[in-house]
Amino acid sequence: MTNFISFIYNSRDYLTLFLAIFLSLFLISSNDNPAVSSMRGIVLDSYRFIQKPIFTISDLMKVRKENKIIRRKNIELSVMVSNLREARIENERLRNLLSFSESKKVYEFVSSEVIGYNMGSFSNSIILDAGLEKGISKNTPVVNSDGVVGKVIDAGEKSSVVQLLDDQNFRIAVTINPGGANGILHGNRGLSDLKEVPKGLMVTVGDTVVTSGYSDIYPIGLMVGIVRSVDERPEYFFKDIKVKPFVTMAKLKEVLLLLDLNLNKGVTEK
Repeated sequence: MTNFISFIYNSRDYLTLFLAIFLSLFLISSNDNPAVSSMRGIVLDSYRFIQKPIFTISDLMKVRKENKIIRRKNIELSVMVSNLREARIENERLRNLLSFSESKKVYEFVSSEVIGYNMGSFSNSIILDAGLEKGISKNTPVVNSDGVVGKVIDAGEKSSVVQLLDDQNFRIAVTINPGGANGILHGNRGLSDLKEVPKGLMVTVGDTVVTSGYSDIYPIGLMVGIVRSVDERPEYFFKDIKVKPFVTMAKLKEVLLLLDLNLNKGVTEK
């Protein structure tokens, strides 16, 4: 109570001024004298002149706040659209895998997600979330909707390691279409080397490379890559051929593993 009385005493000048202004405004608003009415009009006009910028600034601040909310909503919607786009791509990818498996009904397929990458200087491999409990074993071929991915080199109970097509130690027997020349594809980063193709056989840039079937691992006709360059050196008996794999290894998310293949015995890749 003492503090309140002290506040009133210290603010007595301001309170007196406020009271005087209030009484003046009351008398002006209730007086019908022409001079007072004229004065009242001037005061109202002055009040309007002062208040209009204040309301304008208030509206601008409100619009700015609303714009901030709208921008936040736009960001949220952009994230949502991005997630939906990724879900659509994921759905299309899975449908491609399904259509590929349906076109190869003579084989048993197991789908798996990629859960790890190992892109070292001397080896390229991925880790899958499927292993022995799903029938996966060493040398199980791995593909996706684009073509050959690689083969299993080690399998645990619930996971497995896949040596990729672009690993420098990877080998696979292939055929070059439409000419029909056979050779051995040697894995490599970027462009792989297709070797053991004699000079006399027709091979051109743009030819398609597929599995030859001369293997106890891969069935015949799986897509492998496309010929990017062909060179014939006088000192060599074989062509120097570079092949670009169809599969983009760095973007692998799901793959298919081929089980219980009924293949003719042939050349075994090592």
